[in-house]
Amino acid sequence: MFKHIYLFVFIMGSFLFGQNDYEKWLKEQEAELIEMASKENEYLESVTAEFEGYVNQQEEYYKIFKDAVEKKWDSFRYSSNKTYVEYDENLNSRGSVDFEKGKIEIEVLVDDNPSKTNKVKDSEAISKLKGKLSQVITKDTFDKQILLKDQLKNKSGQYVNKNNISNFTQEKVKKQSLKVKTIKSKDGKKRLKYSLKVNMLPSHLDKRVERYKDEIFKQSERFGIDPAIVFAIIHTESSFNPKARSHIPAYGLMQLVPKSGGRDAYNYIYKKDKLLTGAYLYEPSNNM
Repeated sequence: MFKHIYLFVFIMGSFLFGQNDYEKWLKEQEAELIEMASKENEYLESVTAEFEGYVNQQEEYYKIFKDAVEKKWDSFRYSSNKTYVEYDENLNSRGSVDFEKGKIEIEVLVDDNPSKTNKVKDSEAISKLKGKLSQVITKDTFDKQILLKDQLKNKSGQYVNKNNISNFTQEKVKKQSLKVKTIKSKDGKKRLKYSLKVNMLPSHLDKRVERYKDEIFKQSERFGIDPAIVFAIIHTESSFNPKARSHIPAYGLMQLVPKSGGRDAYNYIYKKDKLLTGAYLYEPSNNM
């Protein structure tokens, strides 16, 4: 009988001891989960703060840049989802490419200095226009190709590239093809604005579609999406503009916003919350 009582006491003691250990383990697990959740929340808050800081920084840069441009020019122009605009460092010349309409416009400013003859002013403008036209056409993009690859031809029927660009600008930039306008800038100076327009090939859109076709098929197969949907989205969002950037800001072919669509997509695919910069989203494969 004493043996049975001893065995009962032993079993109950072991059970109570085990129960205490189990409850202790549960509390430890709960504490770990709370700590992990706290760290996850802190991480999400830090990433969100990064996004907000990035957007605020971009907005501040935009404001400063806009103010500087408006001091010299009679109008402000900036890149959009379907138009690429580029200024020189001194803001005396700018080039824009309308990827929807297939048109290039180059504009330069020349001080309306009375001591200079019209011939000298024209010569200065022509030199600047040639330089800017060349820069815009042959600008490198994130897919390691020039901005307007296979979208312009010279008189000999060759596609314009870095090797024959000087001949092309010589053909296009002539005194009789220029428009000249006198403007009064906010900084109080009078300037002459020279402008030139160049049409891209009628097949300009087809050339850009061809440029990204392989990547579109690759990513469509990866995610089980009809390629036609991807082609349609890119056409609608950016007209296949390699440098697409809206004021929001949204970046790249499919116009992803870093703090919303870009963030959600990256988190969905890679299971990680991360700040995506414009440089990352301009890369076609990343964007798609």
